[in-house]
Amino acid sequence: MPTHASAGNSTFQADVLIVGCGYLGQRVAERMAARGRKVAAVTRSTARAATFSARGWHAIVSDLSRSRLAEPIDARQVLFSMGKDRGDMRDHSDVWQAAWHHLRHSMVRPPQRLVYISTTGVYGGRGGEARVDESTPPAPTRPSAKAHLEIEQRLQVESVASWTMILRLGGLYSRERLPLLDRMRAGRPLVVDPDRWLNLIHGDDAASVTVAALEEWLTPGVTVVTEGRPITRRDFYTLAARRCGLPPPQFEKPPPAEAKRSGGNITIRSRYFQERIEPHLQASWTLR
Repeated sequence: MPTHASAGNSTFQADVLIVGCGYLGQRVAERMAARGRKVAAVTRSTARAATFSARGWHAIVSDLSRSRLAEPIDARQVLFSMGKDRGDMRDHSDVWQAAWHHLRHSMVRPPQRLVYISTTGVYGGRGGEARVDESTPPAPTRPSAKAHLEIEQRLQVESVASWTMILRLGGLYSRERLPLLDRMRAGRPLVVDPDRWLNLIHGDDAASVTVAALEEWLTPGVTVVTEGRPITRRDFYTLAARRCGLPPPQFEKPPPAEAKRSGGNITIRSRYFQERIEPHLQASWTLR
């Protein structure tokens, strides 16, 4: 892992560096800090950095997609979970490739552990209803999923850490992260196909799996992280409405062009996750 950073007095030492400290990253940071780990968190937001500092984390305000960190850093564990700003007109691939390049050149030495947050979107739509697991070859259709796969492939061929784990996460949800909740509260129909499948993972479970990966509990490689129990949109939003004290949702099928863009209808089941990981998890709020 070549680096342009130099190990000197200005180097910041951390147990774990979190690049992209948003919905998932903050959950991971909280758990790592509770374990006594020294956490450094990279964010583009000065307001969010102030919140991180108040929690006792070392906050770094930086956009790694444009430049390396202002201070060199030495971290034993790295979580790379960076998203792309909605206003950024660059391609997803350009943003993440640049961020990875600048991260590598901001570190004084390779980390012992690297966890990259990818997506089940790398499996694409498969052209119809299909079952998918970790043995299924990726076939991404969306630009963001294609960019994730490019980074995955780069990590798998580069010597970037002593130990690398790629987590392909399903859709994240929790009580405070329910897609289309505002529409349900307003009594407006949900413009989705109610009979298509969702492959989900609760935010708390996703954070627990990520911590386990950082702390050596999982086998290196690629792991699909979903609940292993696909659910239709109809059932998911009906349960969500019930949990939130709302009337049952109404559905309106999307226009044919939009439905076509969304690709096929897949169900994802990870035997490794169900056998090795799921028995140890217990989300605080779930639709299971």
